[in-house]
Amino acid sequence: LEVYLLDRSNCRIWGGEGFGADNGISHIERAVAKRDWFFCMMHGVDEVSFQPTTAKALAGIVEYLAAHRDTIWTETYGTVGRYVKERVMADLRFREETASAFEVRLMLPKRDASVETPHVPLTLRIAIDEHDGGLAKAYRDDKEVPMALSRDGDYLLVDCVPNGAWTKIVWGE
Repeated sequence: LEVYLLDRSNCRIWGGEGFGADNGISHIERAVAKRDWFFCMMHGVDEVSFQPTTAKALAGIVEYLAAHRDTIWTETYGTVGRYVKERVMADLRFREETASAFEVRLMLPKRDASVETPHVPLTLRIAIDEHDGGLAKAYRDDKEVPMALSRDGDYLLVDCVPNGAWTKIVWGE
């Protein structure tokens, strides 16, 4: 019987005596440096409970995360759990249109009650190979959708919702 969406063995418990924003930020920075998932558990804020977190510590951590929202994805346990599960279950469909355009779509198995809707967008990483990534565009339902280059410049990054519409990638148009 699966009780949790994610393996909680690496979960950090935040709080307790001596825990402050600096401790939480240090945990986050170590995970970022390793390019790893990180999640924590808090049992209360400024209350009598198992290792409570102070409002001051939580405010400092939230301020840090807000300042780094462009590089650190912060979301609820449930949303991240669905993202991870969908990423594992997603099936990538591909169809070539021309030498300079193709379409992709992510599909999830039908009737899987363990993955709720709406689905969490998953980021596709598309190799640029000999193409000029700066000239590529992505379209969904004939509307241009945001796309970015990876840090190393070798991939296009485009978000796709599982069981959603086809996404068309066009090179150089």
